[in-house]
Amino acid sequence: PVPAELEHRVDVVSAVVPYVPTGSLPLLPRDVQRFEPRLALDGGVHGTDLLEEAVRRSPRWLRGGGSILLELGGEQAEPMGRLGFEGLDVMVDEDGDPRAVCARLA
Repeated sequence: PVPAELEHRVDVVSAVVPYVPTGSLPLLPRDVQRFEPRLALDGGVHGTDLLEEAVRRSPRWLRGGGSILLELGGEQAEPMGRLGFEGLDVMVDEDGDPRAVCARLA
């Protein structure tokens, strides 16, 4: 939770929320499965439940024109671009896979 006194006062919201699709949890490396709590990994059926919640809640704290930066994976960048932000920039890793998005509040 972000304190109410920060409403409409920040320029950037950044989050690393659980984004692994529930069905993909068994495919994670053994050490991740063994030592990371499921709550820190499971992002719901498509892995976007908490990503979408972060996007929905962020306008409360962002100033006009503020940006949101989210770590994500797989095919999750496109759905995030349809949630009311503009100028979606997708950042990729060395293999060319999407790993984060940055967008501005419309």
